[in-house]
Amino acid sequence: MAAKGTVENVLFVVAAIGLVVGGIGFFQGANADSAYEISFDDEGDTCNPAVTTHYLDADDGTLLHCRTASQYGLLAPASGPMRFAGFTPEQNAEIAALIEKLAHNALIESEQELLRDRVNEIAATLPPHRRPDNFEWYEGWNLFWPGFGTLAVCACVLRLLNSR
Repeated sequence: MAAKGTVENVLFVVAAIGLVVGGIGFFQGANADSAYEISFDDEGDTCNPAVTTHYLDADDGTLLHCRTASQYGLLAPASGPMRFAGFTPEQNAEIAALIEKLAHNALIESEQELLRDRVNEIAATLPPHRRPDNFEWYEGWNLFWPGFGTLAVCACVLRLLNSR
């Protein structure tokens, strides 16, 4: 009977490790997935600082200082010109010039889509080693699946142990 308790404790520890590893992988993967997203909002709108989405003012295309979801309501600082992960300085400059050209009055829906499409076109041509989702074996989604797989296996074994 004591051996069963020890096995359960070990399984709980291994499951907790799987949960932590899978959680880290999930957040790394989700963050990389949003590296080329652009959101058009208004000054003061809430943004999620945990992702790399670029928040632009829908009126003039400037980077927004938007409220974070934190309990303090702090402003997330916009850091200089918008930069996309893996883009060359020239590609980032091209996007900045396109924003400036389109935002002469306000960015209407078709202009927003044109900007998103151009970012996606450039992102599609990036070599794998320059993309933020080019994970090593120990990063991102490569951590998520084994981590949560371990959690699932431990849960199944615990269920089997407790069904006896």
